[in-house]
Amino acid sequence: MPCDAVLKPQETIQQRADGVRRAISRLDERLKRRRAVARVGPQGAIAFVGWPEAERDGVTDACAYR
Repeated sequence: MPCDAVLKPQETIQQRADGVRRAISRLDERLKRRRAVARVGPQGAIAFVGWPEAERDGVTDACAYR
C-alpha cells in the first residue's frame, strides 16, 4: 500500500499498514452512511469532504483513493 511509506516513530511497516487499513475502513463507513463525499477538483485531484483529520491517521485523500 503506498500510504505506509511514512512511519511514525517506533512504528513498524506492519503496524502502519494496519493503521492505514483502519483509517480506510472508517472512511468507507462514512461514505456508506453519506457522512463523507468524494469531490474531484478542476485539476483532477480527489478530496474526501466530511472525513475528519482525527480519523485519518495521516492518510491523505489521494492515498485513500488508491
